[in-house]
Amino acid sequence: MKNLSILHLVFMLFAVIGLAFVGLITAFSPVLSVALTAMSILAVIVAFALFHDDVGPMKIKNINILILMFVGVTVFWPTFLNLHIPLLPTLNLRRLLGMGMMALIIYLLMSRRSVRQNLVPDHLTERVVLIIAVLMILIRIYSAFSAPFFGSAIAFVFWEICLYFSIFLFAVLCLKVEESRKFFINALLVSAIFCALIAIIEASIGKNFFVDLLSPLSSDREGLNAMMLSRYREGVLRAQGPFEHPLLLAEFGSVVFVFALALLLWPAQSQSRWFVIIGITSALICVVLSYSRSALICTAIGSAWLVALWFLRPKVRTDGSRAFFRLVILGVSITLLALLSWGVVQDIAQGRSHAESESTASRSIMMNKGIDLMSEKPILGFGVGTGVALAGVISRGIPTLDNYFIMIGVESGLPYLCLFMLFFIIPVMKSAFQVLRGDAESAFLSAASAALISLFVMRSVLGITYNIPIAFFLVGALIAIQVGSRKVD
Repeated sequence: MKNLSILHLVFMLFAVIGLAFVGLITAFSPVLSVALTAMSILAVIVAFALFHDDVGPMKIKNINILILMFVGVTVFWPTFLNLHIPLLPTLNLRRLLGMGMMALIIYLLMSRRSVRQNLVPDHLTERVVLIIAVLMILIRIYSAFSAPFFGSAIAFVFWEICLYFSIFLFAVLCLKVEESRKFFINALLVSAIFCALIAIIEASIGKNFFVDLLSPLSSDREGLNAMMLSRYREGVLRAQGPFEHPLLLAEFGSVVFVFALALLLWPAQSQSRWFVIIGITSALICVVLSYSRSALICTAIGSAWLVALWFLRPKVRTDGSRAFFRLVILGVSITLLALLSWGVVQDIAQGRSHAESESTASRSIMMNKGIDLMSEKPILGFGVGTGVALAGVISRGIPTLDNYFIMIGVESGLPYLCLFMLFFIIPVMKSAFQVLRGDAESAFLSAASAALISLFVMRSVLGITYNIPIAFFLVGALIAIQVGSRKVD
């Protein structure tokens, strides 16, 4: 790093005074204080990264460390653990760890001149997706300013934008390296194995030992106990592992399942077949022990997409017209499969027990309320943080909204909902086109697009946001491959 200059010292002094000012003006608003302080700290990080003008390449080792941090924080940190320190707001350590990871990603990206230059897109898909991302950010910020609870809405949107899009940009700029993509898949498989072991222990002893282990540290022991009581359905514990809800464990399992299945369909000499088989079995265990009907459907849909791409792929690289024809065949095949299996899907969705039927009925109520609300304010929505209160239902004394699309549609309007969908659909369809054209990275493109489809469908029955960073990471990874093999510096 360059020696400290007068400019550095002036900026540091300004930062200290600015942080002190933020602390004073927000002393009576802890939520806003935390948000503004975090904004200031990130501004300091970005500024120092700009001063640190490193022209050397970003080492694969550093990229892999960041990937490991991302997977570790996303999967293993218990989202239900909050710590209380006197004179400070309640702390979610997962969020603090995520903030540290995000700051490190921003620093490593912004401290390299050529990486900053690569932030300017030069491919059509990259441009379109980045324009959509900018529009999403602007609409979401407006929704925060129009929300009834301004302070908490700003804090949430700040966290959402910084985390999601820093991870997205990291994947876009750094996942062009094949070794890092392989490392990411291996990290997913290892994580699934550990989550499956935790789920098996939960099913064996009939309780989540994570809660027993960590409850003495929590600021809300009664909340943890209430959460665990809600995990029983018809007297059977639904495994959740280190996740906050069984559906999150199931969603993660469905993502890992399609990646492991891709490794079996596109075998690599450097990959242990037994490791892949253990990984795919572990992913299936996560799905099954969560007792999630929706996760079974999502896993089946993602797997069907993956197998269809594998079956239709050309043996040699072909031209765009032939690839488009194969893409049409893929669309028709998936549509016919959906029509033929619709009766089975409906039967699974309706459930075979009273609790499952009640769950389906509650989701129908949420859907109807959400549609009515979106028709009332279709353009701008009701503001960030209003979705659960307006479109949700009370379940076991807790307001809940089990549909992420309804949530963001009610909060930020139909334009934001459409942009959010396009943000994922465009890379998925472009990936399918590249696979059907015979590109070399067909295995990863197929697996990542299938995983995004599973995540996308799962969002129709799940409003909790903790796995959404995985979706943004996968979109970035797809674009990293699609835009070509530009050098990562």
